Amino acid sequence: GQVRAAYAEAVAALARELAWDEWGTCNWCGLYSPGRTNTIQCDFSCMISSPQFTEFALPNLRHEAAHYDHVTYHLDGPQAQHHLPAVSSVPGIEVIQYVPVPGQAPEHVESVYRQALKLGKAVVRSVTPEQALTLWRQYPHARMVFDIELKHRRQAEKLLAAFH
Repeated sequence: GQVRAAYAEAVAALARELAWDEWGTCNWCGLYSPGRTNTIQCDFSCMISSPQFTEFALPNLRHEAAHYDHVTYHLDGPQAQHHLPAVSSVPGIEVIQYVPVPGQAPEHVESVYRQALKLGKAVVRSVTPEQALTLWRQYPHARMVFDIELKHRRQAEKLLAAFH
């Protein structure tokens, strides 16, 4: 009750003060929306079972997501992967952002992204330019956002040209 009401008031105040409806918003993953966007998460999910997640986390995630036009969900590590179908059921969650843990097998990391794509979600991936091109060709119809570190504008122009 009180926490949810306070959250709604805080979002409304931020929207008013920062003119979200006029300028749009950007979440901490760097994704822009002409409306309201946020990245939500439940890091505690890696420590609880699916029934507990359904009982305790999902209602709050639904409440949070309802305040935005576009929502990204931060999936926190391999122990939280089993919650991905439940997370994907939350109205408004369109994108999954996953950060692999150090030493995590590449096959497991790929399985998380494949599962998210099969569930109809876009994915945010931190990759090299070469990996981005490979993934683009491997999944030509997938919705993917690539987080790529480039040092110069020329690198960005060259990479963008390679996508055509």
